[in-house]
Amino acid sequence: MLAQIEAGKVANCIVKDLSRLGRNSAMTGLYTTLTFPKYGTRFIAINDNFNSTDPNSVNNDFAGINWSDSSVINILKRREYTGCTVNFKTYTNSIWDKKQRENPLENQAVFPDYHERIIEDDVFEKVQETRQQRHRITRSGKTSMFSGLVFCADYGAKMYYGATNNYKPQNAFFDCALHWKDKEKCGTHYIRESVLERLVLHHI
Repeated sequence: MLAQIEAGKVANCIVKDLSRLGRNSAMTGLYTTLTFPKYGTRFIAINDNFNSTDPNSVNNDFAGINWSDSSVINILKRREYTGCTVNFKTYTNSIWDKKQRENPLENQAVFPDYHERIIEDDVFEKVQETRQQRHRITRSGKTSMFSGLVFCADYGAKMYYGATNNYKPQNAFFDCALHWKDKEKCGTHYIRESVLERLVLHHI
């Protein structure tokens, strides 16, 4: 069907629900926001009240998809959202070994500006860099989405994440690493995670 769409032979694509288009939420979003509009194909998912030509049918292009952590991660790591198409992302060792292995980026074929981008290259690279950072886990086994990204405004030292053993979210905080090494240089520079989250949300 995709080949027929790209050939301009499909004007309308109607399915029962979004899951019929694909089980991979990231790829479903790629089709509905980029592929179908590019080739002028109207897409309708009946049970999800989704109509690509009617902005009032849903609140956004991804409505009806049940987002899980794995779905979000798949979206964050897909280079295709920068407007390119990527071939040879996986390989097999031989015709007898069918296991798919991830191909290093230098061995992949990347074709830029293949379709409309929804994320800039520098933003995508920053996300990849952030995802690769090690997050410090507290004794309570908790971590924070801000771990590794918070620094002391006065001394530039990292601020480490802390949480109590019974872990109450409102009590979680970030504390300047220099404070523990030299209390004379840095007094009590810390910020609660809940306050940091409100500030970030207000900024964006």
